[in-house]
Amino acid sequence: MNLPPILPGDTHAQSAHNALVKAVKSLRPMRGTGVQTMHTAFGVSRKANPGRAARPSLLQLFRITAVQGDYLTCRTWDGTNLGGADILVAKPENLRASLAAENVDGVALTYNWAFDDGSGNTRVCYDGTYSETQVCFPRYIYYTQAGNVAANNQDVIRAGLFTGPTGVATVDDAGQFWCELKPARVWAKKYGS
Repeated sequence: MNLPPILPGDTHAQSAHNALVKAVKSLRPMRGTGVQTMHTAFGVSRKANPGRAARPSLLQLFRITAVQGDYLTCRTWDGTNLGGADILVAKPENLRASLAAENVDGVALTYNWAFDDGSGNTRVCYDGTYSETQVCFPRYIYYTQAGNVAANNQDVIRAGLFTGPTGVATVDDAGQFWCELKPARVWAKKYGS
C-alpha cells in the first residue's frame, strides 16, 4: 500500500492529514533479519518474522552444565551419550539477565537480577510502585556427571542453530549461534512472595 505524501502547509486539514499519514507509517514494520519490528502507541513491538531467516538450520538436544545471565553452557546429548565439548547456547531474549527494563501494556518495568541465587531462575520485577520476586518456570536444572543424573531429563533442552547476531557477544560464532527453543519458559510470581 502506498501512502499519500505529507502535504505542505499548516491548515487544519493539512495538519490532520499529515498526522494520520505519520501515524500509519509508524505502524509499518521496519525491516530486519528474522525480526519484525513495529512502533506502537506504547513503544516498540518485536516478533519473529516467519520468513526464512527465523528458521533454524539444525536442531539439537543438549544437557545444561552451567547457567549464566544470558546464555547456557551445554553439552550435546543423543539420549544416551553426553558430548565432550562445552557449547554456549543463548537464552531466549525475555529470559536474559541483560534485559534490564521493558514496556509491557504501557507499563514501564525494571528488573533486578541482584537477588538471583546464581541459578538464573530468579529476578525482582518493579513497576515504579510495587515489586515482586519472579521465578523462571520451568526452572533451569543443571546436569551433574557425578552420580546425580536427572532421571526425568529436566536438564535437557532443545536448541536451534541460527544465522545472525544474538546480542550475546560470548555466544556468537562466525555468524551462527545456538538458541534455546524448548522447553518454553516463562516468568511467574514466586510462591509466597
